[in-house]
Amino acid sequence: MQKREVPKIANLPKYRMMLAPFIKRRVKQEPDVARYVKTPEARVSVVNIDWSDAHLLIYLKVADQLHSGSGMRSARPARTNAT
Repeated sequence: MQKREVPKIANLPKYRMMLAPFIKRRVKQEPDVARYVKTPEARVSVVNIDWSDAHLLIYLKVADQLHSGSGMRSARPARTNAT
């Protein structure tokens, strides 16, 4: 199996600015989009629950790890900029 090569982008903000004129974000309320996209309106509801002490302890531990930088960010290898 051959490895797939993914290019590294040295200046991501500049790359996004360069592509911005070619990308058009659409919403389903636009007449041209609404003609083809028929999805139900989203229903949002908030449900408050009581956390068990064990659940709260796990949540706080993970939040502390992510906040301190010892979470997912530090698990990734260091990025180097392509030239």
